[in-house]
Amino acid sequence: MKTIITTVGTSLFENYVREEIKNDLFTANHETYQSIKDHYKRLRDNTQSASEYSDVRHQTDINHIKNVITEFWLQGITKKNKKWVFESDALNEYASAEIESILAIQGEASEDVEVYLLATDTVLSRLAAELICAWFSQYGNNNITIKFNPNQDVIKKLQIEDATGFKEGLVNLNTRFYQIAQNLILAEQYNSVIINVTGGYKGIIPYLTILGQINKSPIKYIFENTGVLITIPQIPIQLNEELFEQHWEILARVEHEVLKSSDHYQLIQDLGGCFEIDNQGEFMFNYLGNALWSRYKSKFFVFYAPDDVWKLIQDRNEIKDVVERKFCIKQMRENKTGPKLSHQTVYDDGNNPIRVFYFEENGRLHLYKVFGNGQYDDYDSFWRNTPFNNLFLTNSIARKIVIQS
Repeated sequence: MKTIITTVGTSLFENYVREEIKNDLFTANHETYQSIKDHYKRLRDNTQSASEYSDVRHQTDINHIKNVITEFWLQGITKKNKKWVFESDALNEYASAEIESILAIQGEASEDVEVYLLATDTVLSRLAAELICAWFSQYGNNNITIKFNPNQDVIKKLQIEDATGFKEGLVNLNTRFYQIAQNLILAEQYNSVIINVTGGYKGIIPYLTILGQINKSPIKYIFENTGVLITIPQIPIQLNEELFEQHWEILARVEHEVLKSSDHYQLIQDLGGCFEIDNQGEFMFNYLGNALWSRYKSKFFVFYAPDDVWKLIQDRNEIKDVVERKFCIKQMRENKTGPKLSHQTVYDDGNNPIRVFYFEENGRLHLYKVFGNGQYDDYDSFWRNTPFNNLFLTNSIARKIVIQS
């Protein structure tokens, strides 16, 4: 089984509104053509974020586009000799760049594939992703499983209206990539993760190319209108992990803070190409640095803890094992988290005494109390009698442990 990560653009709609489709295909064959041009333009021009998808103001446009594309574009049409033709039993495998490329990649792989659709932070991209899901659900083959969860797979801030927001979007894209691909990368199954850059913003391609190169993942796209599947060749990139190991504690701060370059001279000397430095000398990751840092830390669980908590995790095998194998996984952690009076996020490992008191702040995970075997009474007394307060942050510094698969 291969995993295909596919960015989603708006070619599904752009293909349909082409004049050649209206005139050379529908009109020339005396078929009814339902326009979506005005509806498409309103959604493209008047919305800034996919969060507006459910806004009642847009439902007329969304529903019209959805109905027209479903009825007139997704079936009964195909391409022959590079020309669009009507064919009653045909499935429109060329309806969008995403559909065409997914089918081509699966055909080349000759095995089952699991496809994650990643939409940009726009109403139209989310709508396209949902229609592509519907196409594969109704017409696809059993070798292709499509996954699209709007809560995870609409990449927040990934839009072209605002440059600062776009940078944040790239960070969110990077995060989602590793959520999907991390286990395969850690297992060194590099060829099992395929990045499909046929659809979506062209400005994303350089970033995804870097992600593919540093993770040894194949990068594929359909070349223009030829239908030819292209694979971007791998470049022998070697990540200097020694430098990241040397500076990892500062790099963990850079992920969440803006630091002064004058305070970190050696870091800038060693990894200067990974940062943007502004006129005030403050620096942060650029897209290359973010990709390389994420590749390095994908092997680790990075969190913050005071010395006493860190010592318990290192000394108590049962606690260390839970942190390495369960707590480090976001979904597993959140599924077993609940409040205990003023302690709002307490991880309860289940039918054993292991408990982890933690909270998240500005993207950082702070572990401020842990309990293991033989400490149930201490745990019970702690949450009942010790209210949460910010003193738990005292001496809390960055820690990391290797993730155990």
